[in-house]
Amino acid sequence: MSKIADFIEQNRELLVQRFLEESAALESARGLRPDEVIGSLPAWLATLATLSREGLRPEVMAEKRRLEETHLGLRLRLGFTQQETVDEYLLLGRLLTRSWEHLPPEHQPAASELQLLRESLDAARAHAVELFSGYSLEERQREKRYLRRLDALASELLAHDARLPEHLAPLLEVIQRALEARGAELLLARDGGGQLERAVTTGVLNVGVEEGGPANRVELRLQRHGGFLGVLSIHLAEARSLEPRARRTLETLAEHLSGILERVRHLERERLAQVERVAIENARLYTALHESEDRLRLAVTAAKLGTWDFNPVTGVLRWDERCKELFGLSQDAPVTLDTFFTGLHPEDRARTESAIQRALLGEDGGSYAIEYRTRSGRDGAGYWVAAHGRAFFDERGRVVRFIGMLFDITARKQLGDALRQSEEHLRRVVDSTGVGSWELELDTWRVVADARLLELFWLPPDAPFSLELALGTIIHPEEREHVERAIAAAIAGENGGRYDVEYRTVAADGRMRWVAARGQSFFDSSGKAVRFLGTAMDITASKAAEEALRERSMLERQLIGIVSHDLRNPLNSILLVVQALSQQEDLDERSTRSALRIQQAAERASRLVRDLLDFTQARLGGGLRLERKPVDLHDVIHAVVDELRAVHPGRELCVASHGDGRGEWDGDRLSQLVTNLLTNAVKYSPAGTPVTVMMMGEGQEVSLEVHNEGPPIPEDVLRGLFQPLHRGEGSIGTAERSVGLGLYIVDQVARAHQGSVDVKSSHVEGTSFTVRLPRSLPPVPRS
Repeated sequence: MSKIADFIEQNRELLVQRFLEESAALESARGLRPDEVIGSLPAWLATLATLSREGLRPEVMAEKRRLEETHLGLRLRLGFTQQETVDEYLLLGRLLTRSWEHLPPEHQPAASELQLLRESLDAARAHAVELFSGYSLEERQREKRYLRRLDALASELLAHDARLPEHLAPLLEVIQRALEARGAELLLARDGGGQLERAVTTGVLNVGVEEGGPANRVELRLQRHGGFLGVLSIHLAEARSLEPRARRTLETLAEHLSGILERVRHLERERLAQVERVAIENARLYTALHESEDRLRLAVTAAKLGTWDFNPVTGVLRWDERCKELFGLSQDAPVTLDTFFTGLHPEDRARTESAIQRALLGEDGGSYAIEYRTRSGRDGAGYWVAAHGRAFFDERGRVVRFIGMLFDITARKQLGDALRQSEEHLRRVVDSTGVGSWELELDTWRVVADARLLELFWLPPDAPFSLELALGTIIHPEEREHVERAIAAAIAGENGGRYDVEYRTVAADGRMRWVAARGQSFFDSSGKAVRFLGTAMDITASKAAEEALRERSMLERQLIGIVSHDLRNPLNSILLVVQALSQQEDLDERSTRSALRIQQAAERASRLVRDLLDFTQARLGGGLRLERKPVDLHDVIHAVVDELRAVHPGRELCVASHGDGRGEWDGDRLSQLVTNLLTNAVKYSPAGTPVTVMMMGEGQEVSLEVHNEGPPIPEDVLRGLFQPLHRGEGSIGTAERSVGLGLYIVDQVARAHQGSVDVKSSHVEGTSFTVRLPRSLPPVPRS
């Protein structure tokens, strides 16, 4: 599909009409009939459309060239000049680009189509030059060099007082050299248009018969739209007539010289007419101009902008200091267009040249905007540069100036590269974790989802996906309303726009998986949600593990609770019977020892049952229940130590107390805490070493420390020491076994009193458990 072909075919009649209207205003079309102006243009446009659509097929190219020859033959018969014919193709180019320049970028032709159009128009213009002049490429280039030289000298001439003849001499010298003539003479008509006067001469003139006379001289009238300008006389070295090609060169240069002279006369009239007005205006604008230049200079310097100015006519390029710095040049280094192209990064040169050519051809109004890299710069690393400019054209559509500015965007580019690398890294991480991503477009409610998300919803990678499909058929019915409410709440800005929900997705065959979705809404300055996106991941395995763990934990707790309650009653009965037996006076020594062993075993079993009941209450009931009342910790410690001395008569148990030991605590729970700590210290320390209990009462806190000289507790054991069902290894001198709840109960008792327990253990200092308890609960603040 070719947009240019469509434009031509849909607007061909309009293009022909506009060509006729704009050509009618030109001098070359005056007095011609409409059919003479139009010629073969409709057929040529149809062929151009075919060329745009079907490409450079030989038969289409041949038809295009045939139509161009027909058109050019008509122009020759009607007396058109080469330039006037070439200008017609320039006009056609402008008319074509106007057909789409008002359209959005997506509806305009692609760059490849525009390139083909430019090449077709360039070929038509080259065909015109070839047919008019019969020149070879080398001759045309030679003629263009002289024309460019005339333009360059014309710029200097127009910059001076146009009435000074000496400024015309270089122009005449160019024409003399182009024709290899002996001399040249320019006679200009006075303002009245009748009388001629010599303006300037160059070289040696043939003035007498002995020197060749008029036979050695070729004269050409200079005439433009404004009327008769004068006579150009070329003096040859020998009597001869000019060859056709030389004659054509003379006519071309003379035509160009006529244009320059006409501009000089026009400027002269303008200067004479406006001199007084300009003087007044200059006086008024002088101060404002300098102030504006100062402000602009300060702004450019502050923003570190570089400015450039290129004259396409003379080929002169000017850079300021900042431009040279960005290209790694010294401030006094000369610059040309080649300097600029050579200083570009090789990968950016072609597209930069193309952008400049488009601007110089007038595309997009001559605007120019591009980003490129320079090859050298700070530390030889080069710069990323953003360039913006515009080309300016004269009344005939020829570019006369190309100016703009550039600035360093290296830091922005580096940040962009880092961001892209970060995004790529994030994408790889997301891919490796199996996380799917999604975005709900809030203006259309369309869901953009990746392949992983579709997989989570039991869909193939290329399947259509929508919010209606997800809520209507895939998300489990029990969670649909919850998910819908969560989406609405996030978009409404609740909870900071966060979206966090878990739900099940159901496949067509009944299979299910659990999905955890996380997302975030983003809002504009007015609080309106503009983006809503997030991720989703499969949590089926973790859900199954959580359920299994919950069931196992519940079973353990129920089993412990049942066992603990069922064991308490028979143990109480055993203790009552043993106590009754112990009180009988007729028991022999053997029976007494047996009764004592039964009592100790029953008490140990009773403690285990109590620990199990406390564990069940702490895990299922949210913590241990306390009955607070005034208690002296000194008394609790001494009572527990006395009991353990009776049980372990061979161990040394030392007690040290300092300060006030009173507070509001549960005395039975504190007794349980001290008993567990002391029993643990005796169990894990050598028989010949002491176990020390120290109490310190200071301020609103009481601390209790139990120390033994046993081997240090391993680091890996320390980390889980206060966890339930955790038993230490390496008990010394006893065969007792426990279920690993002693230290867990110690921690729970301390927490219930809003206190804490810590442990330190080393080879040098032994092992110390330290409990800190507040004397009473802190007061509840009033609302």
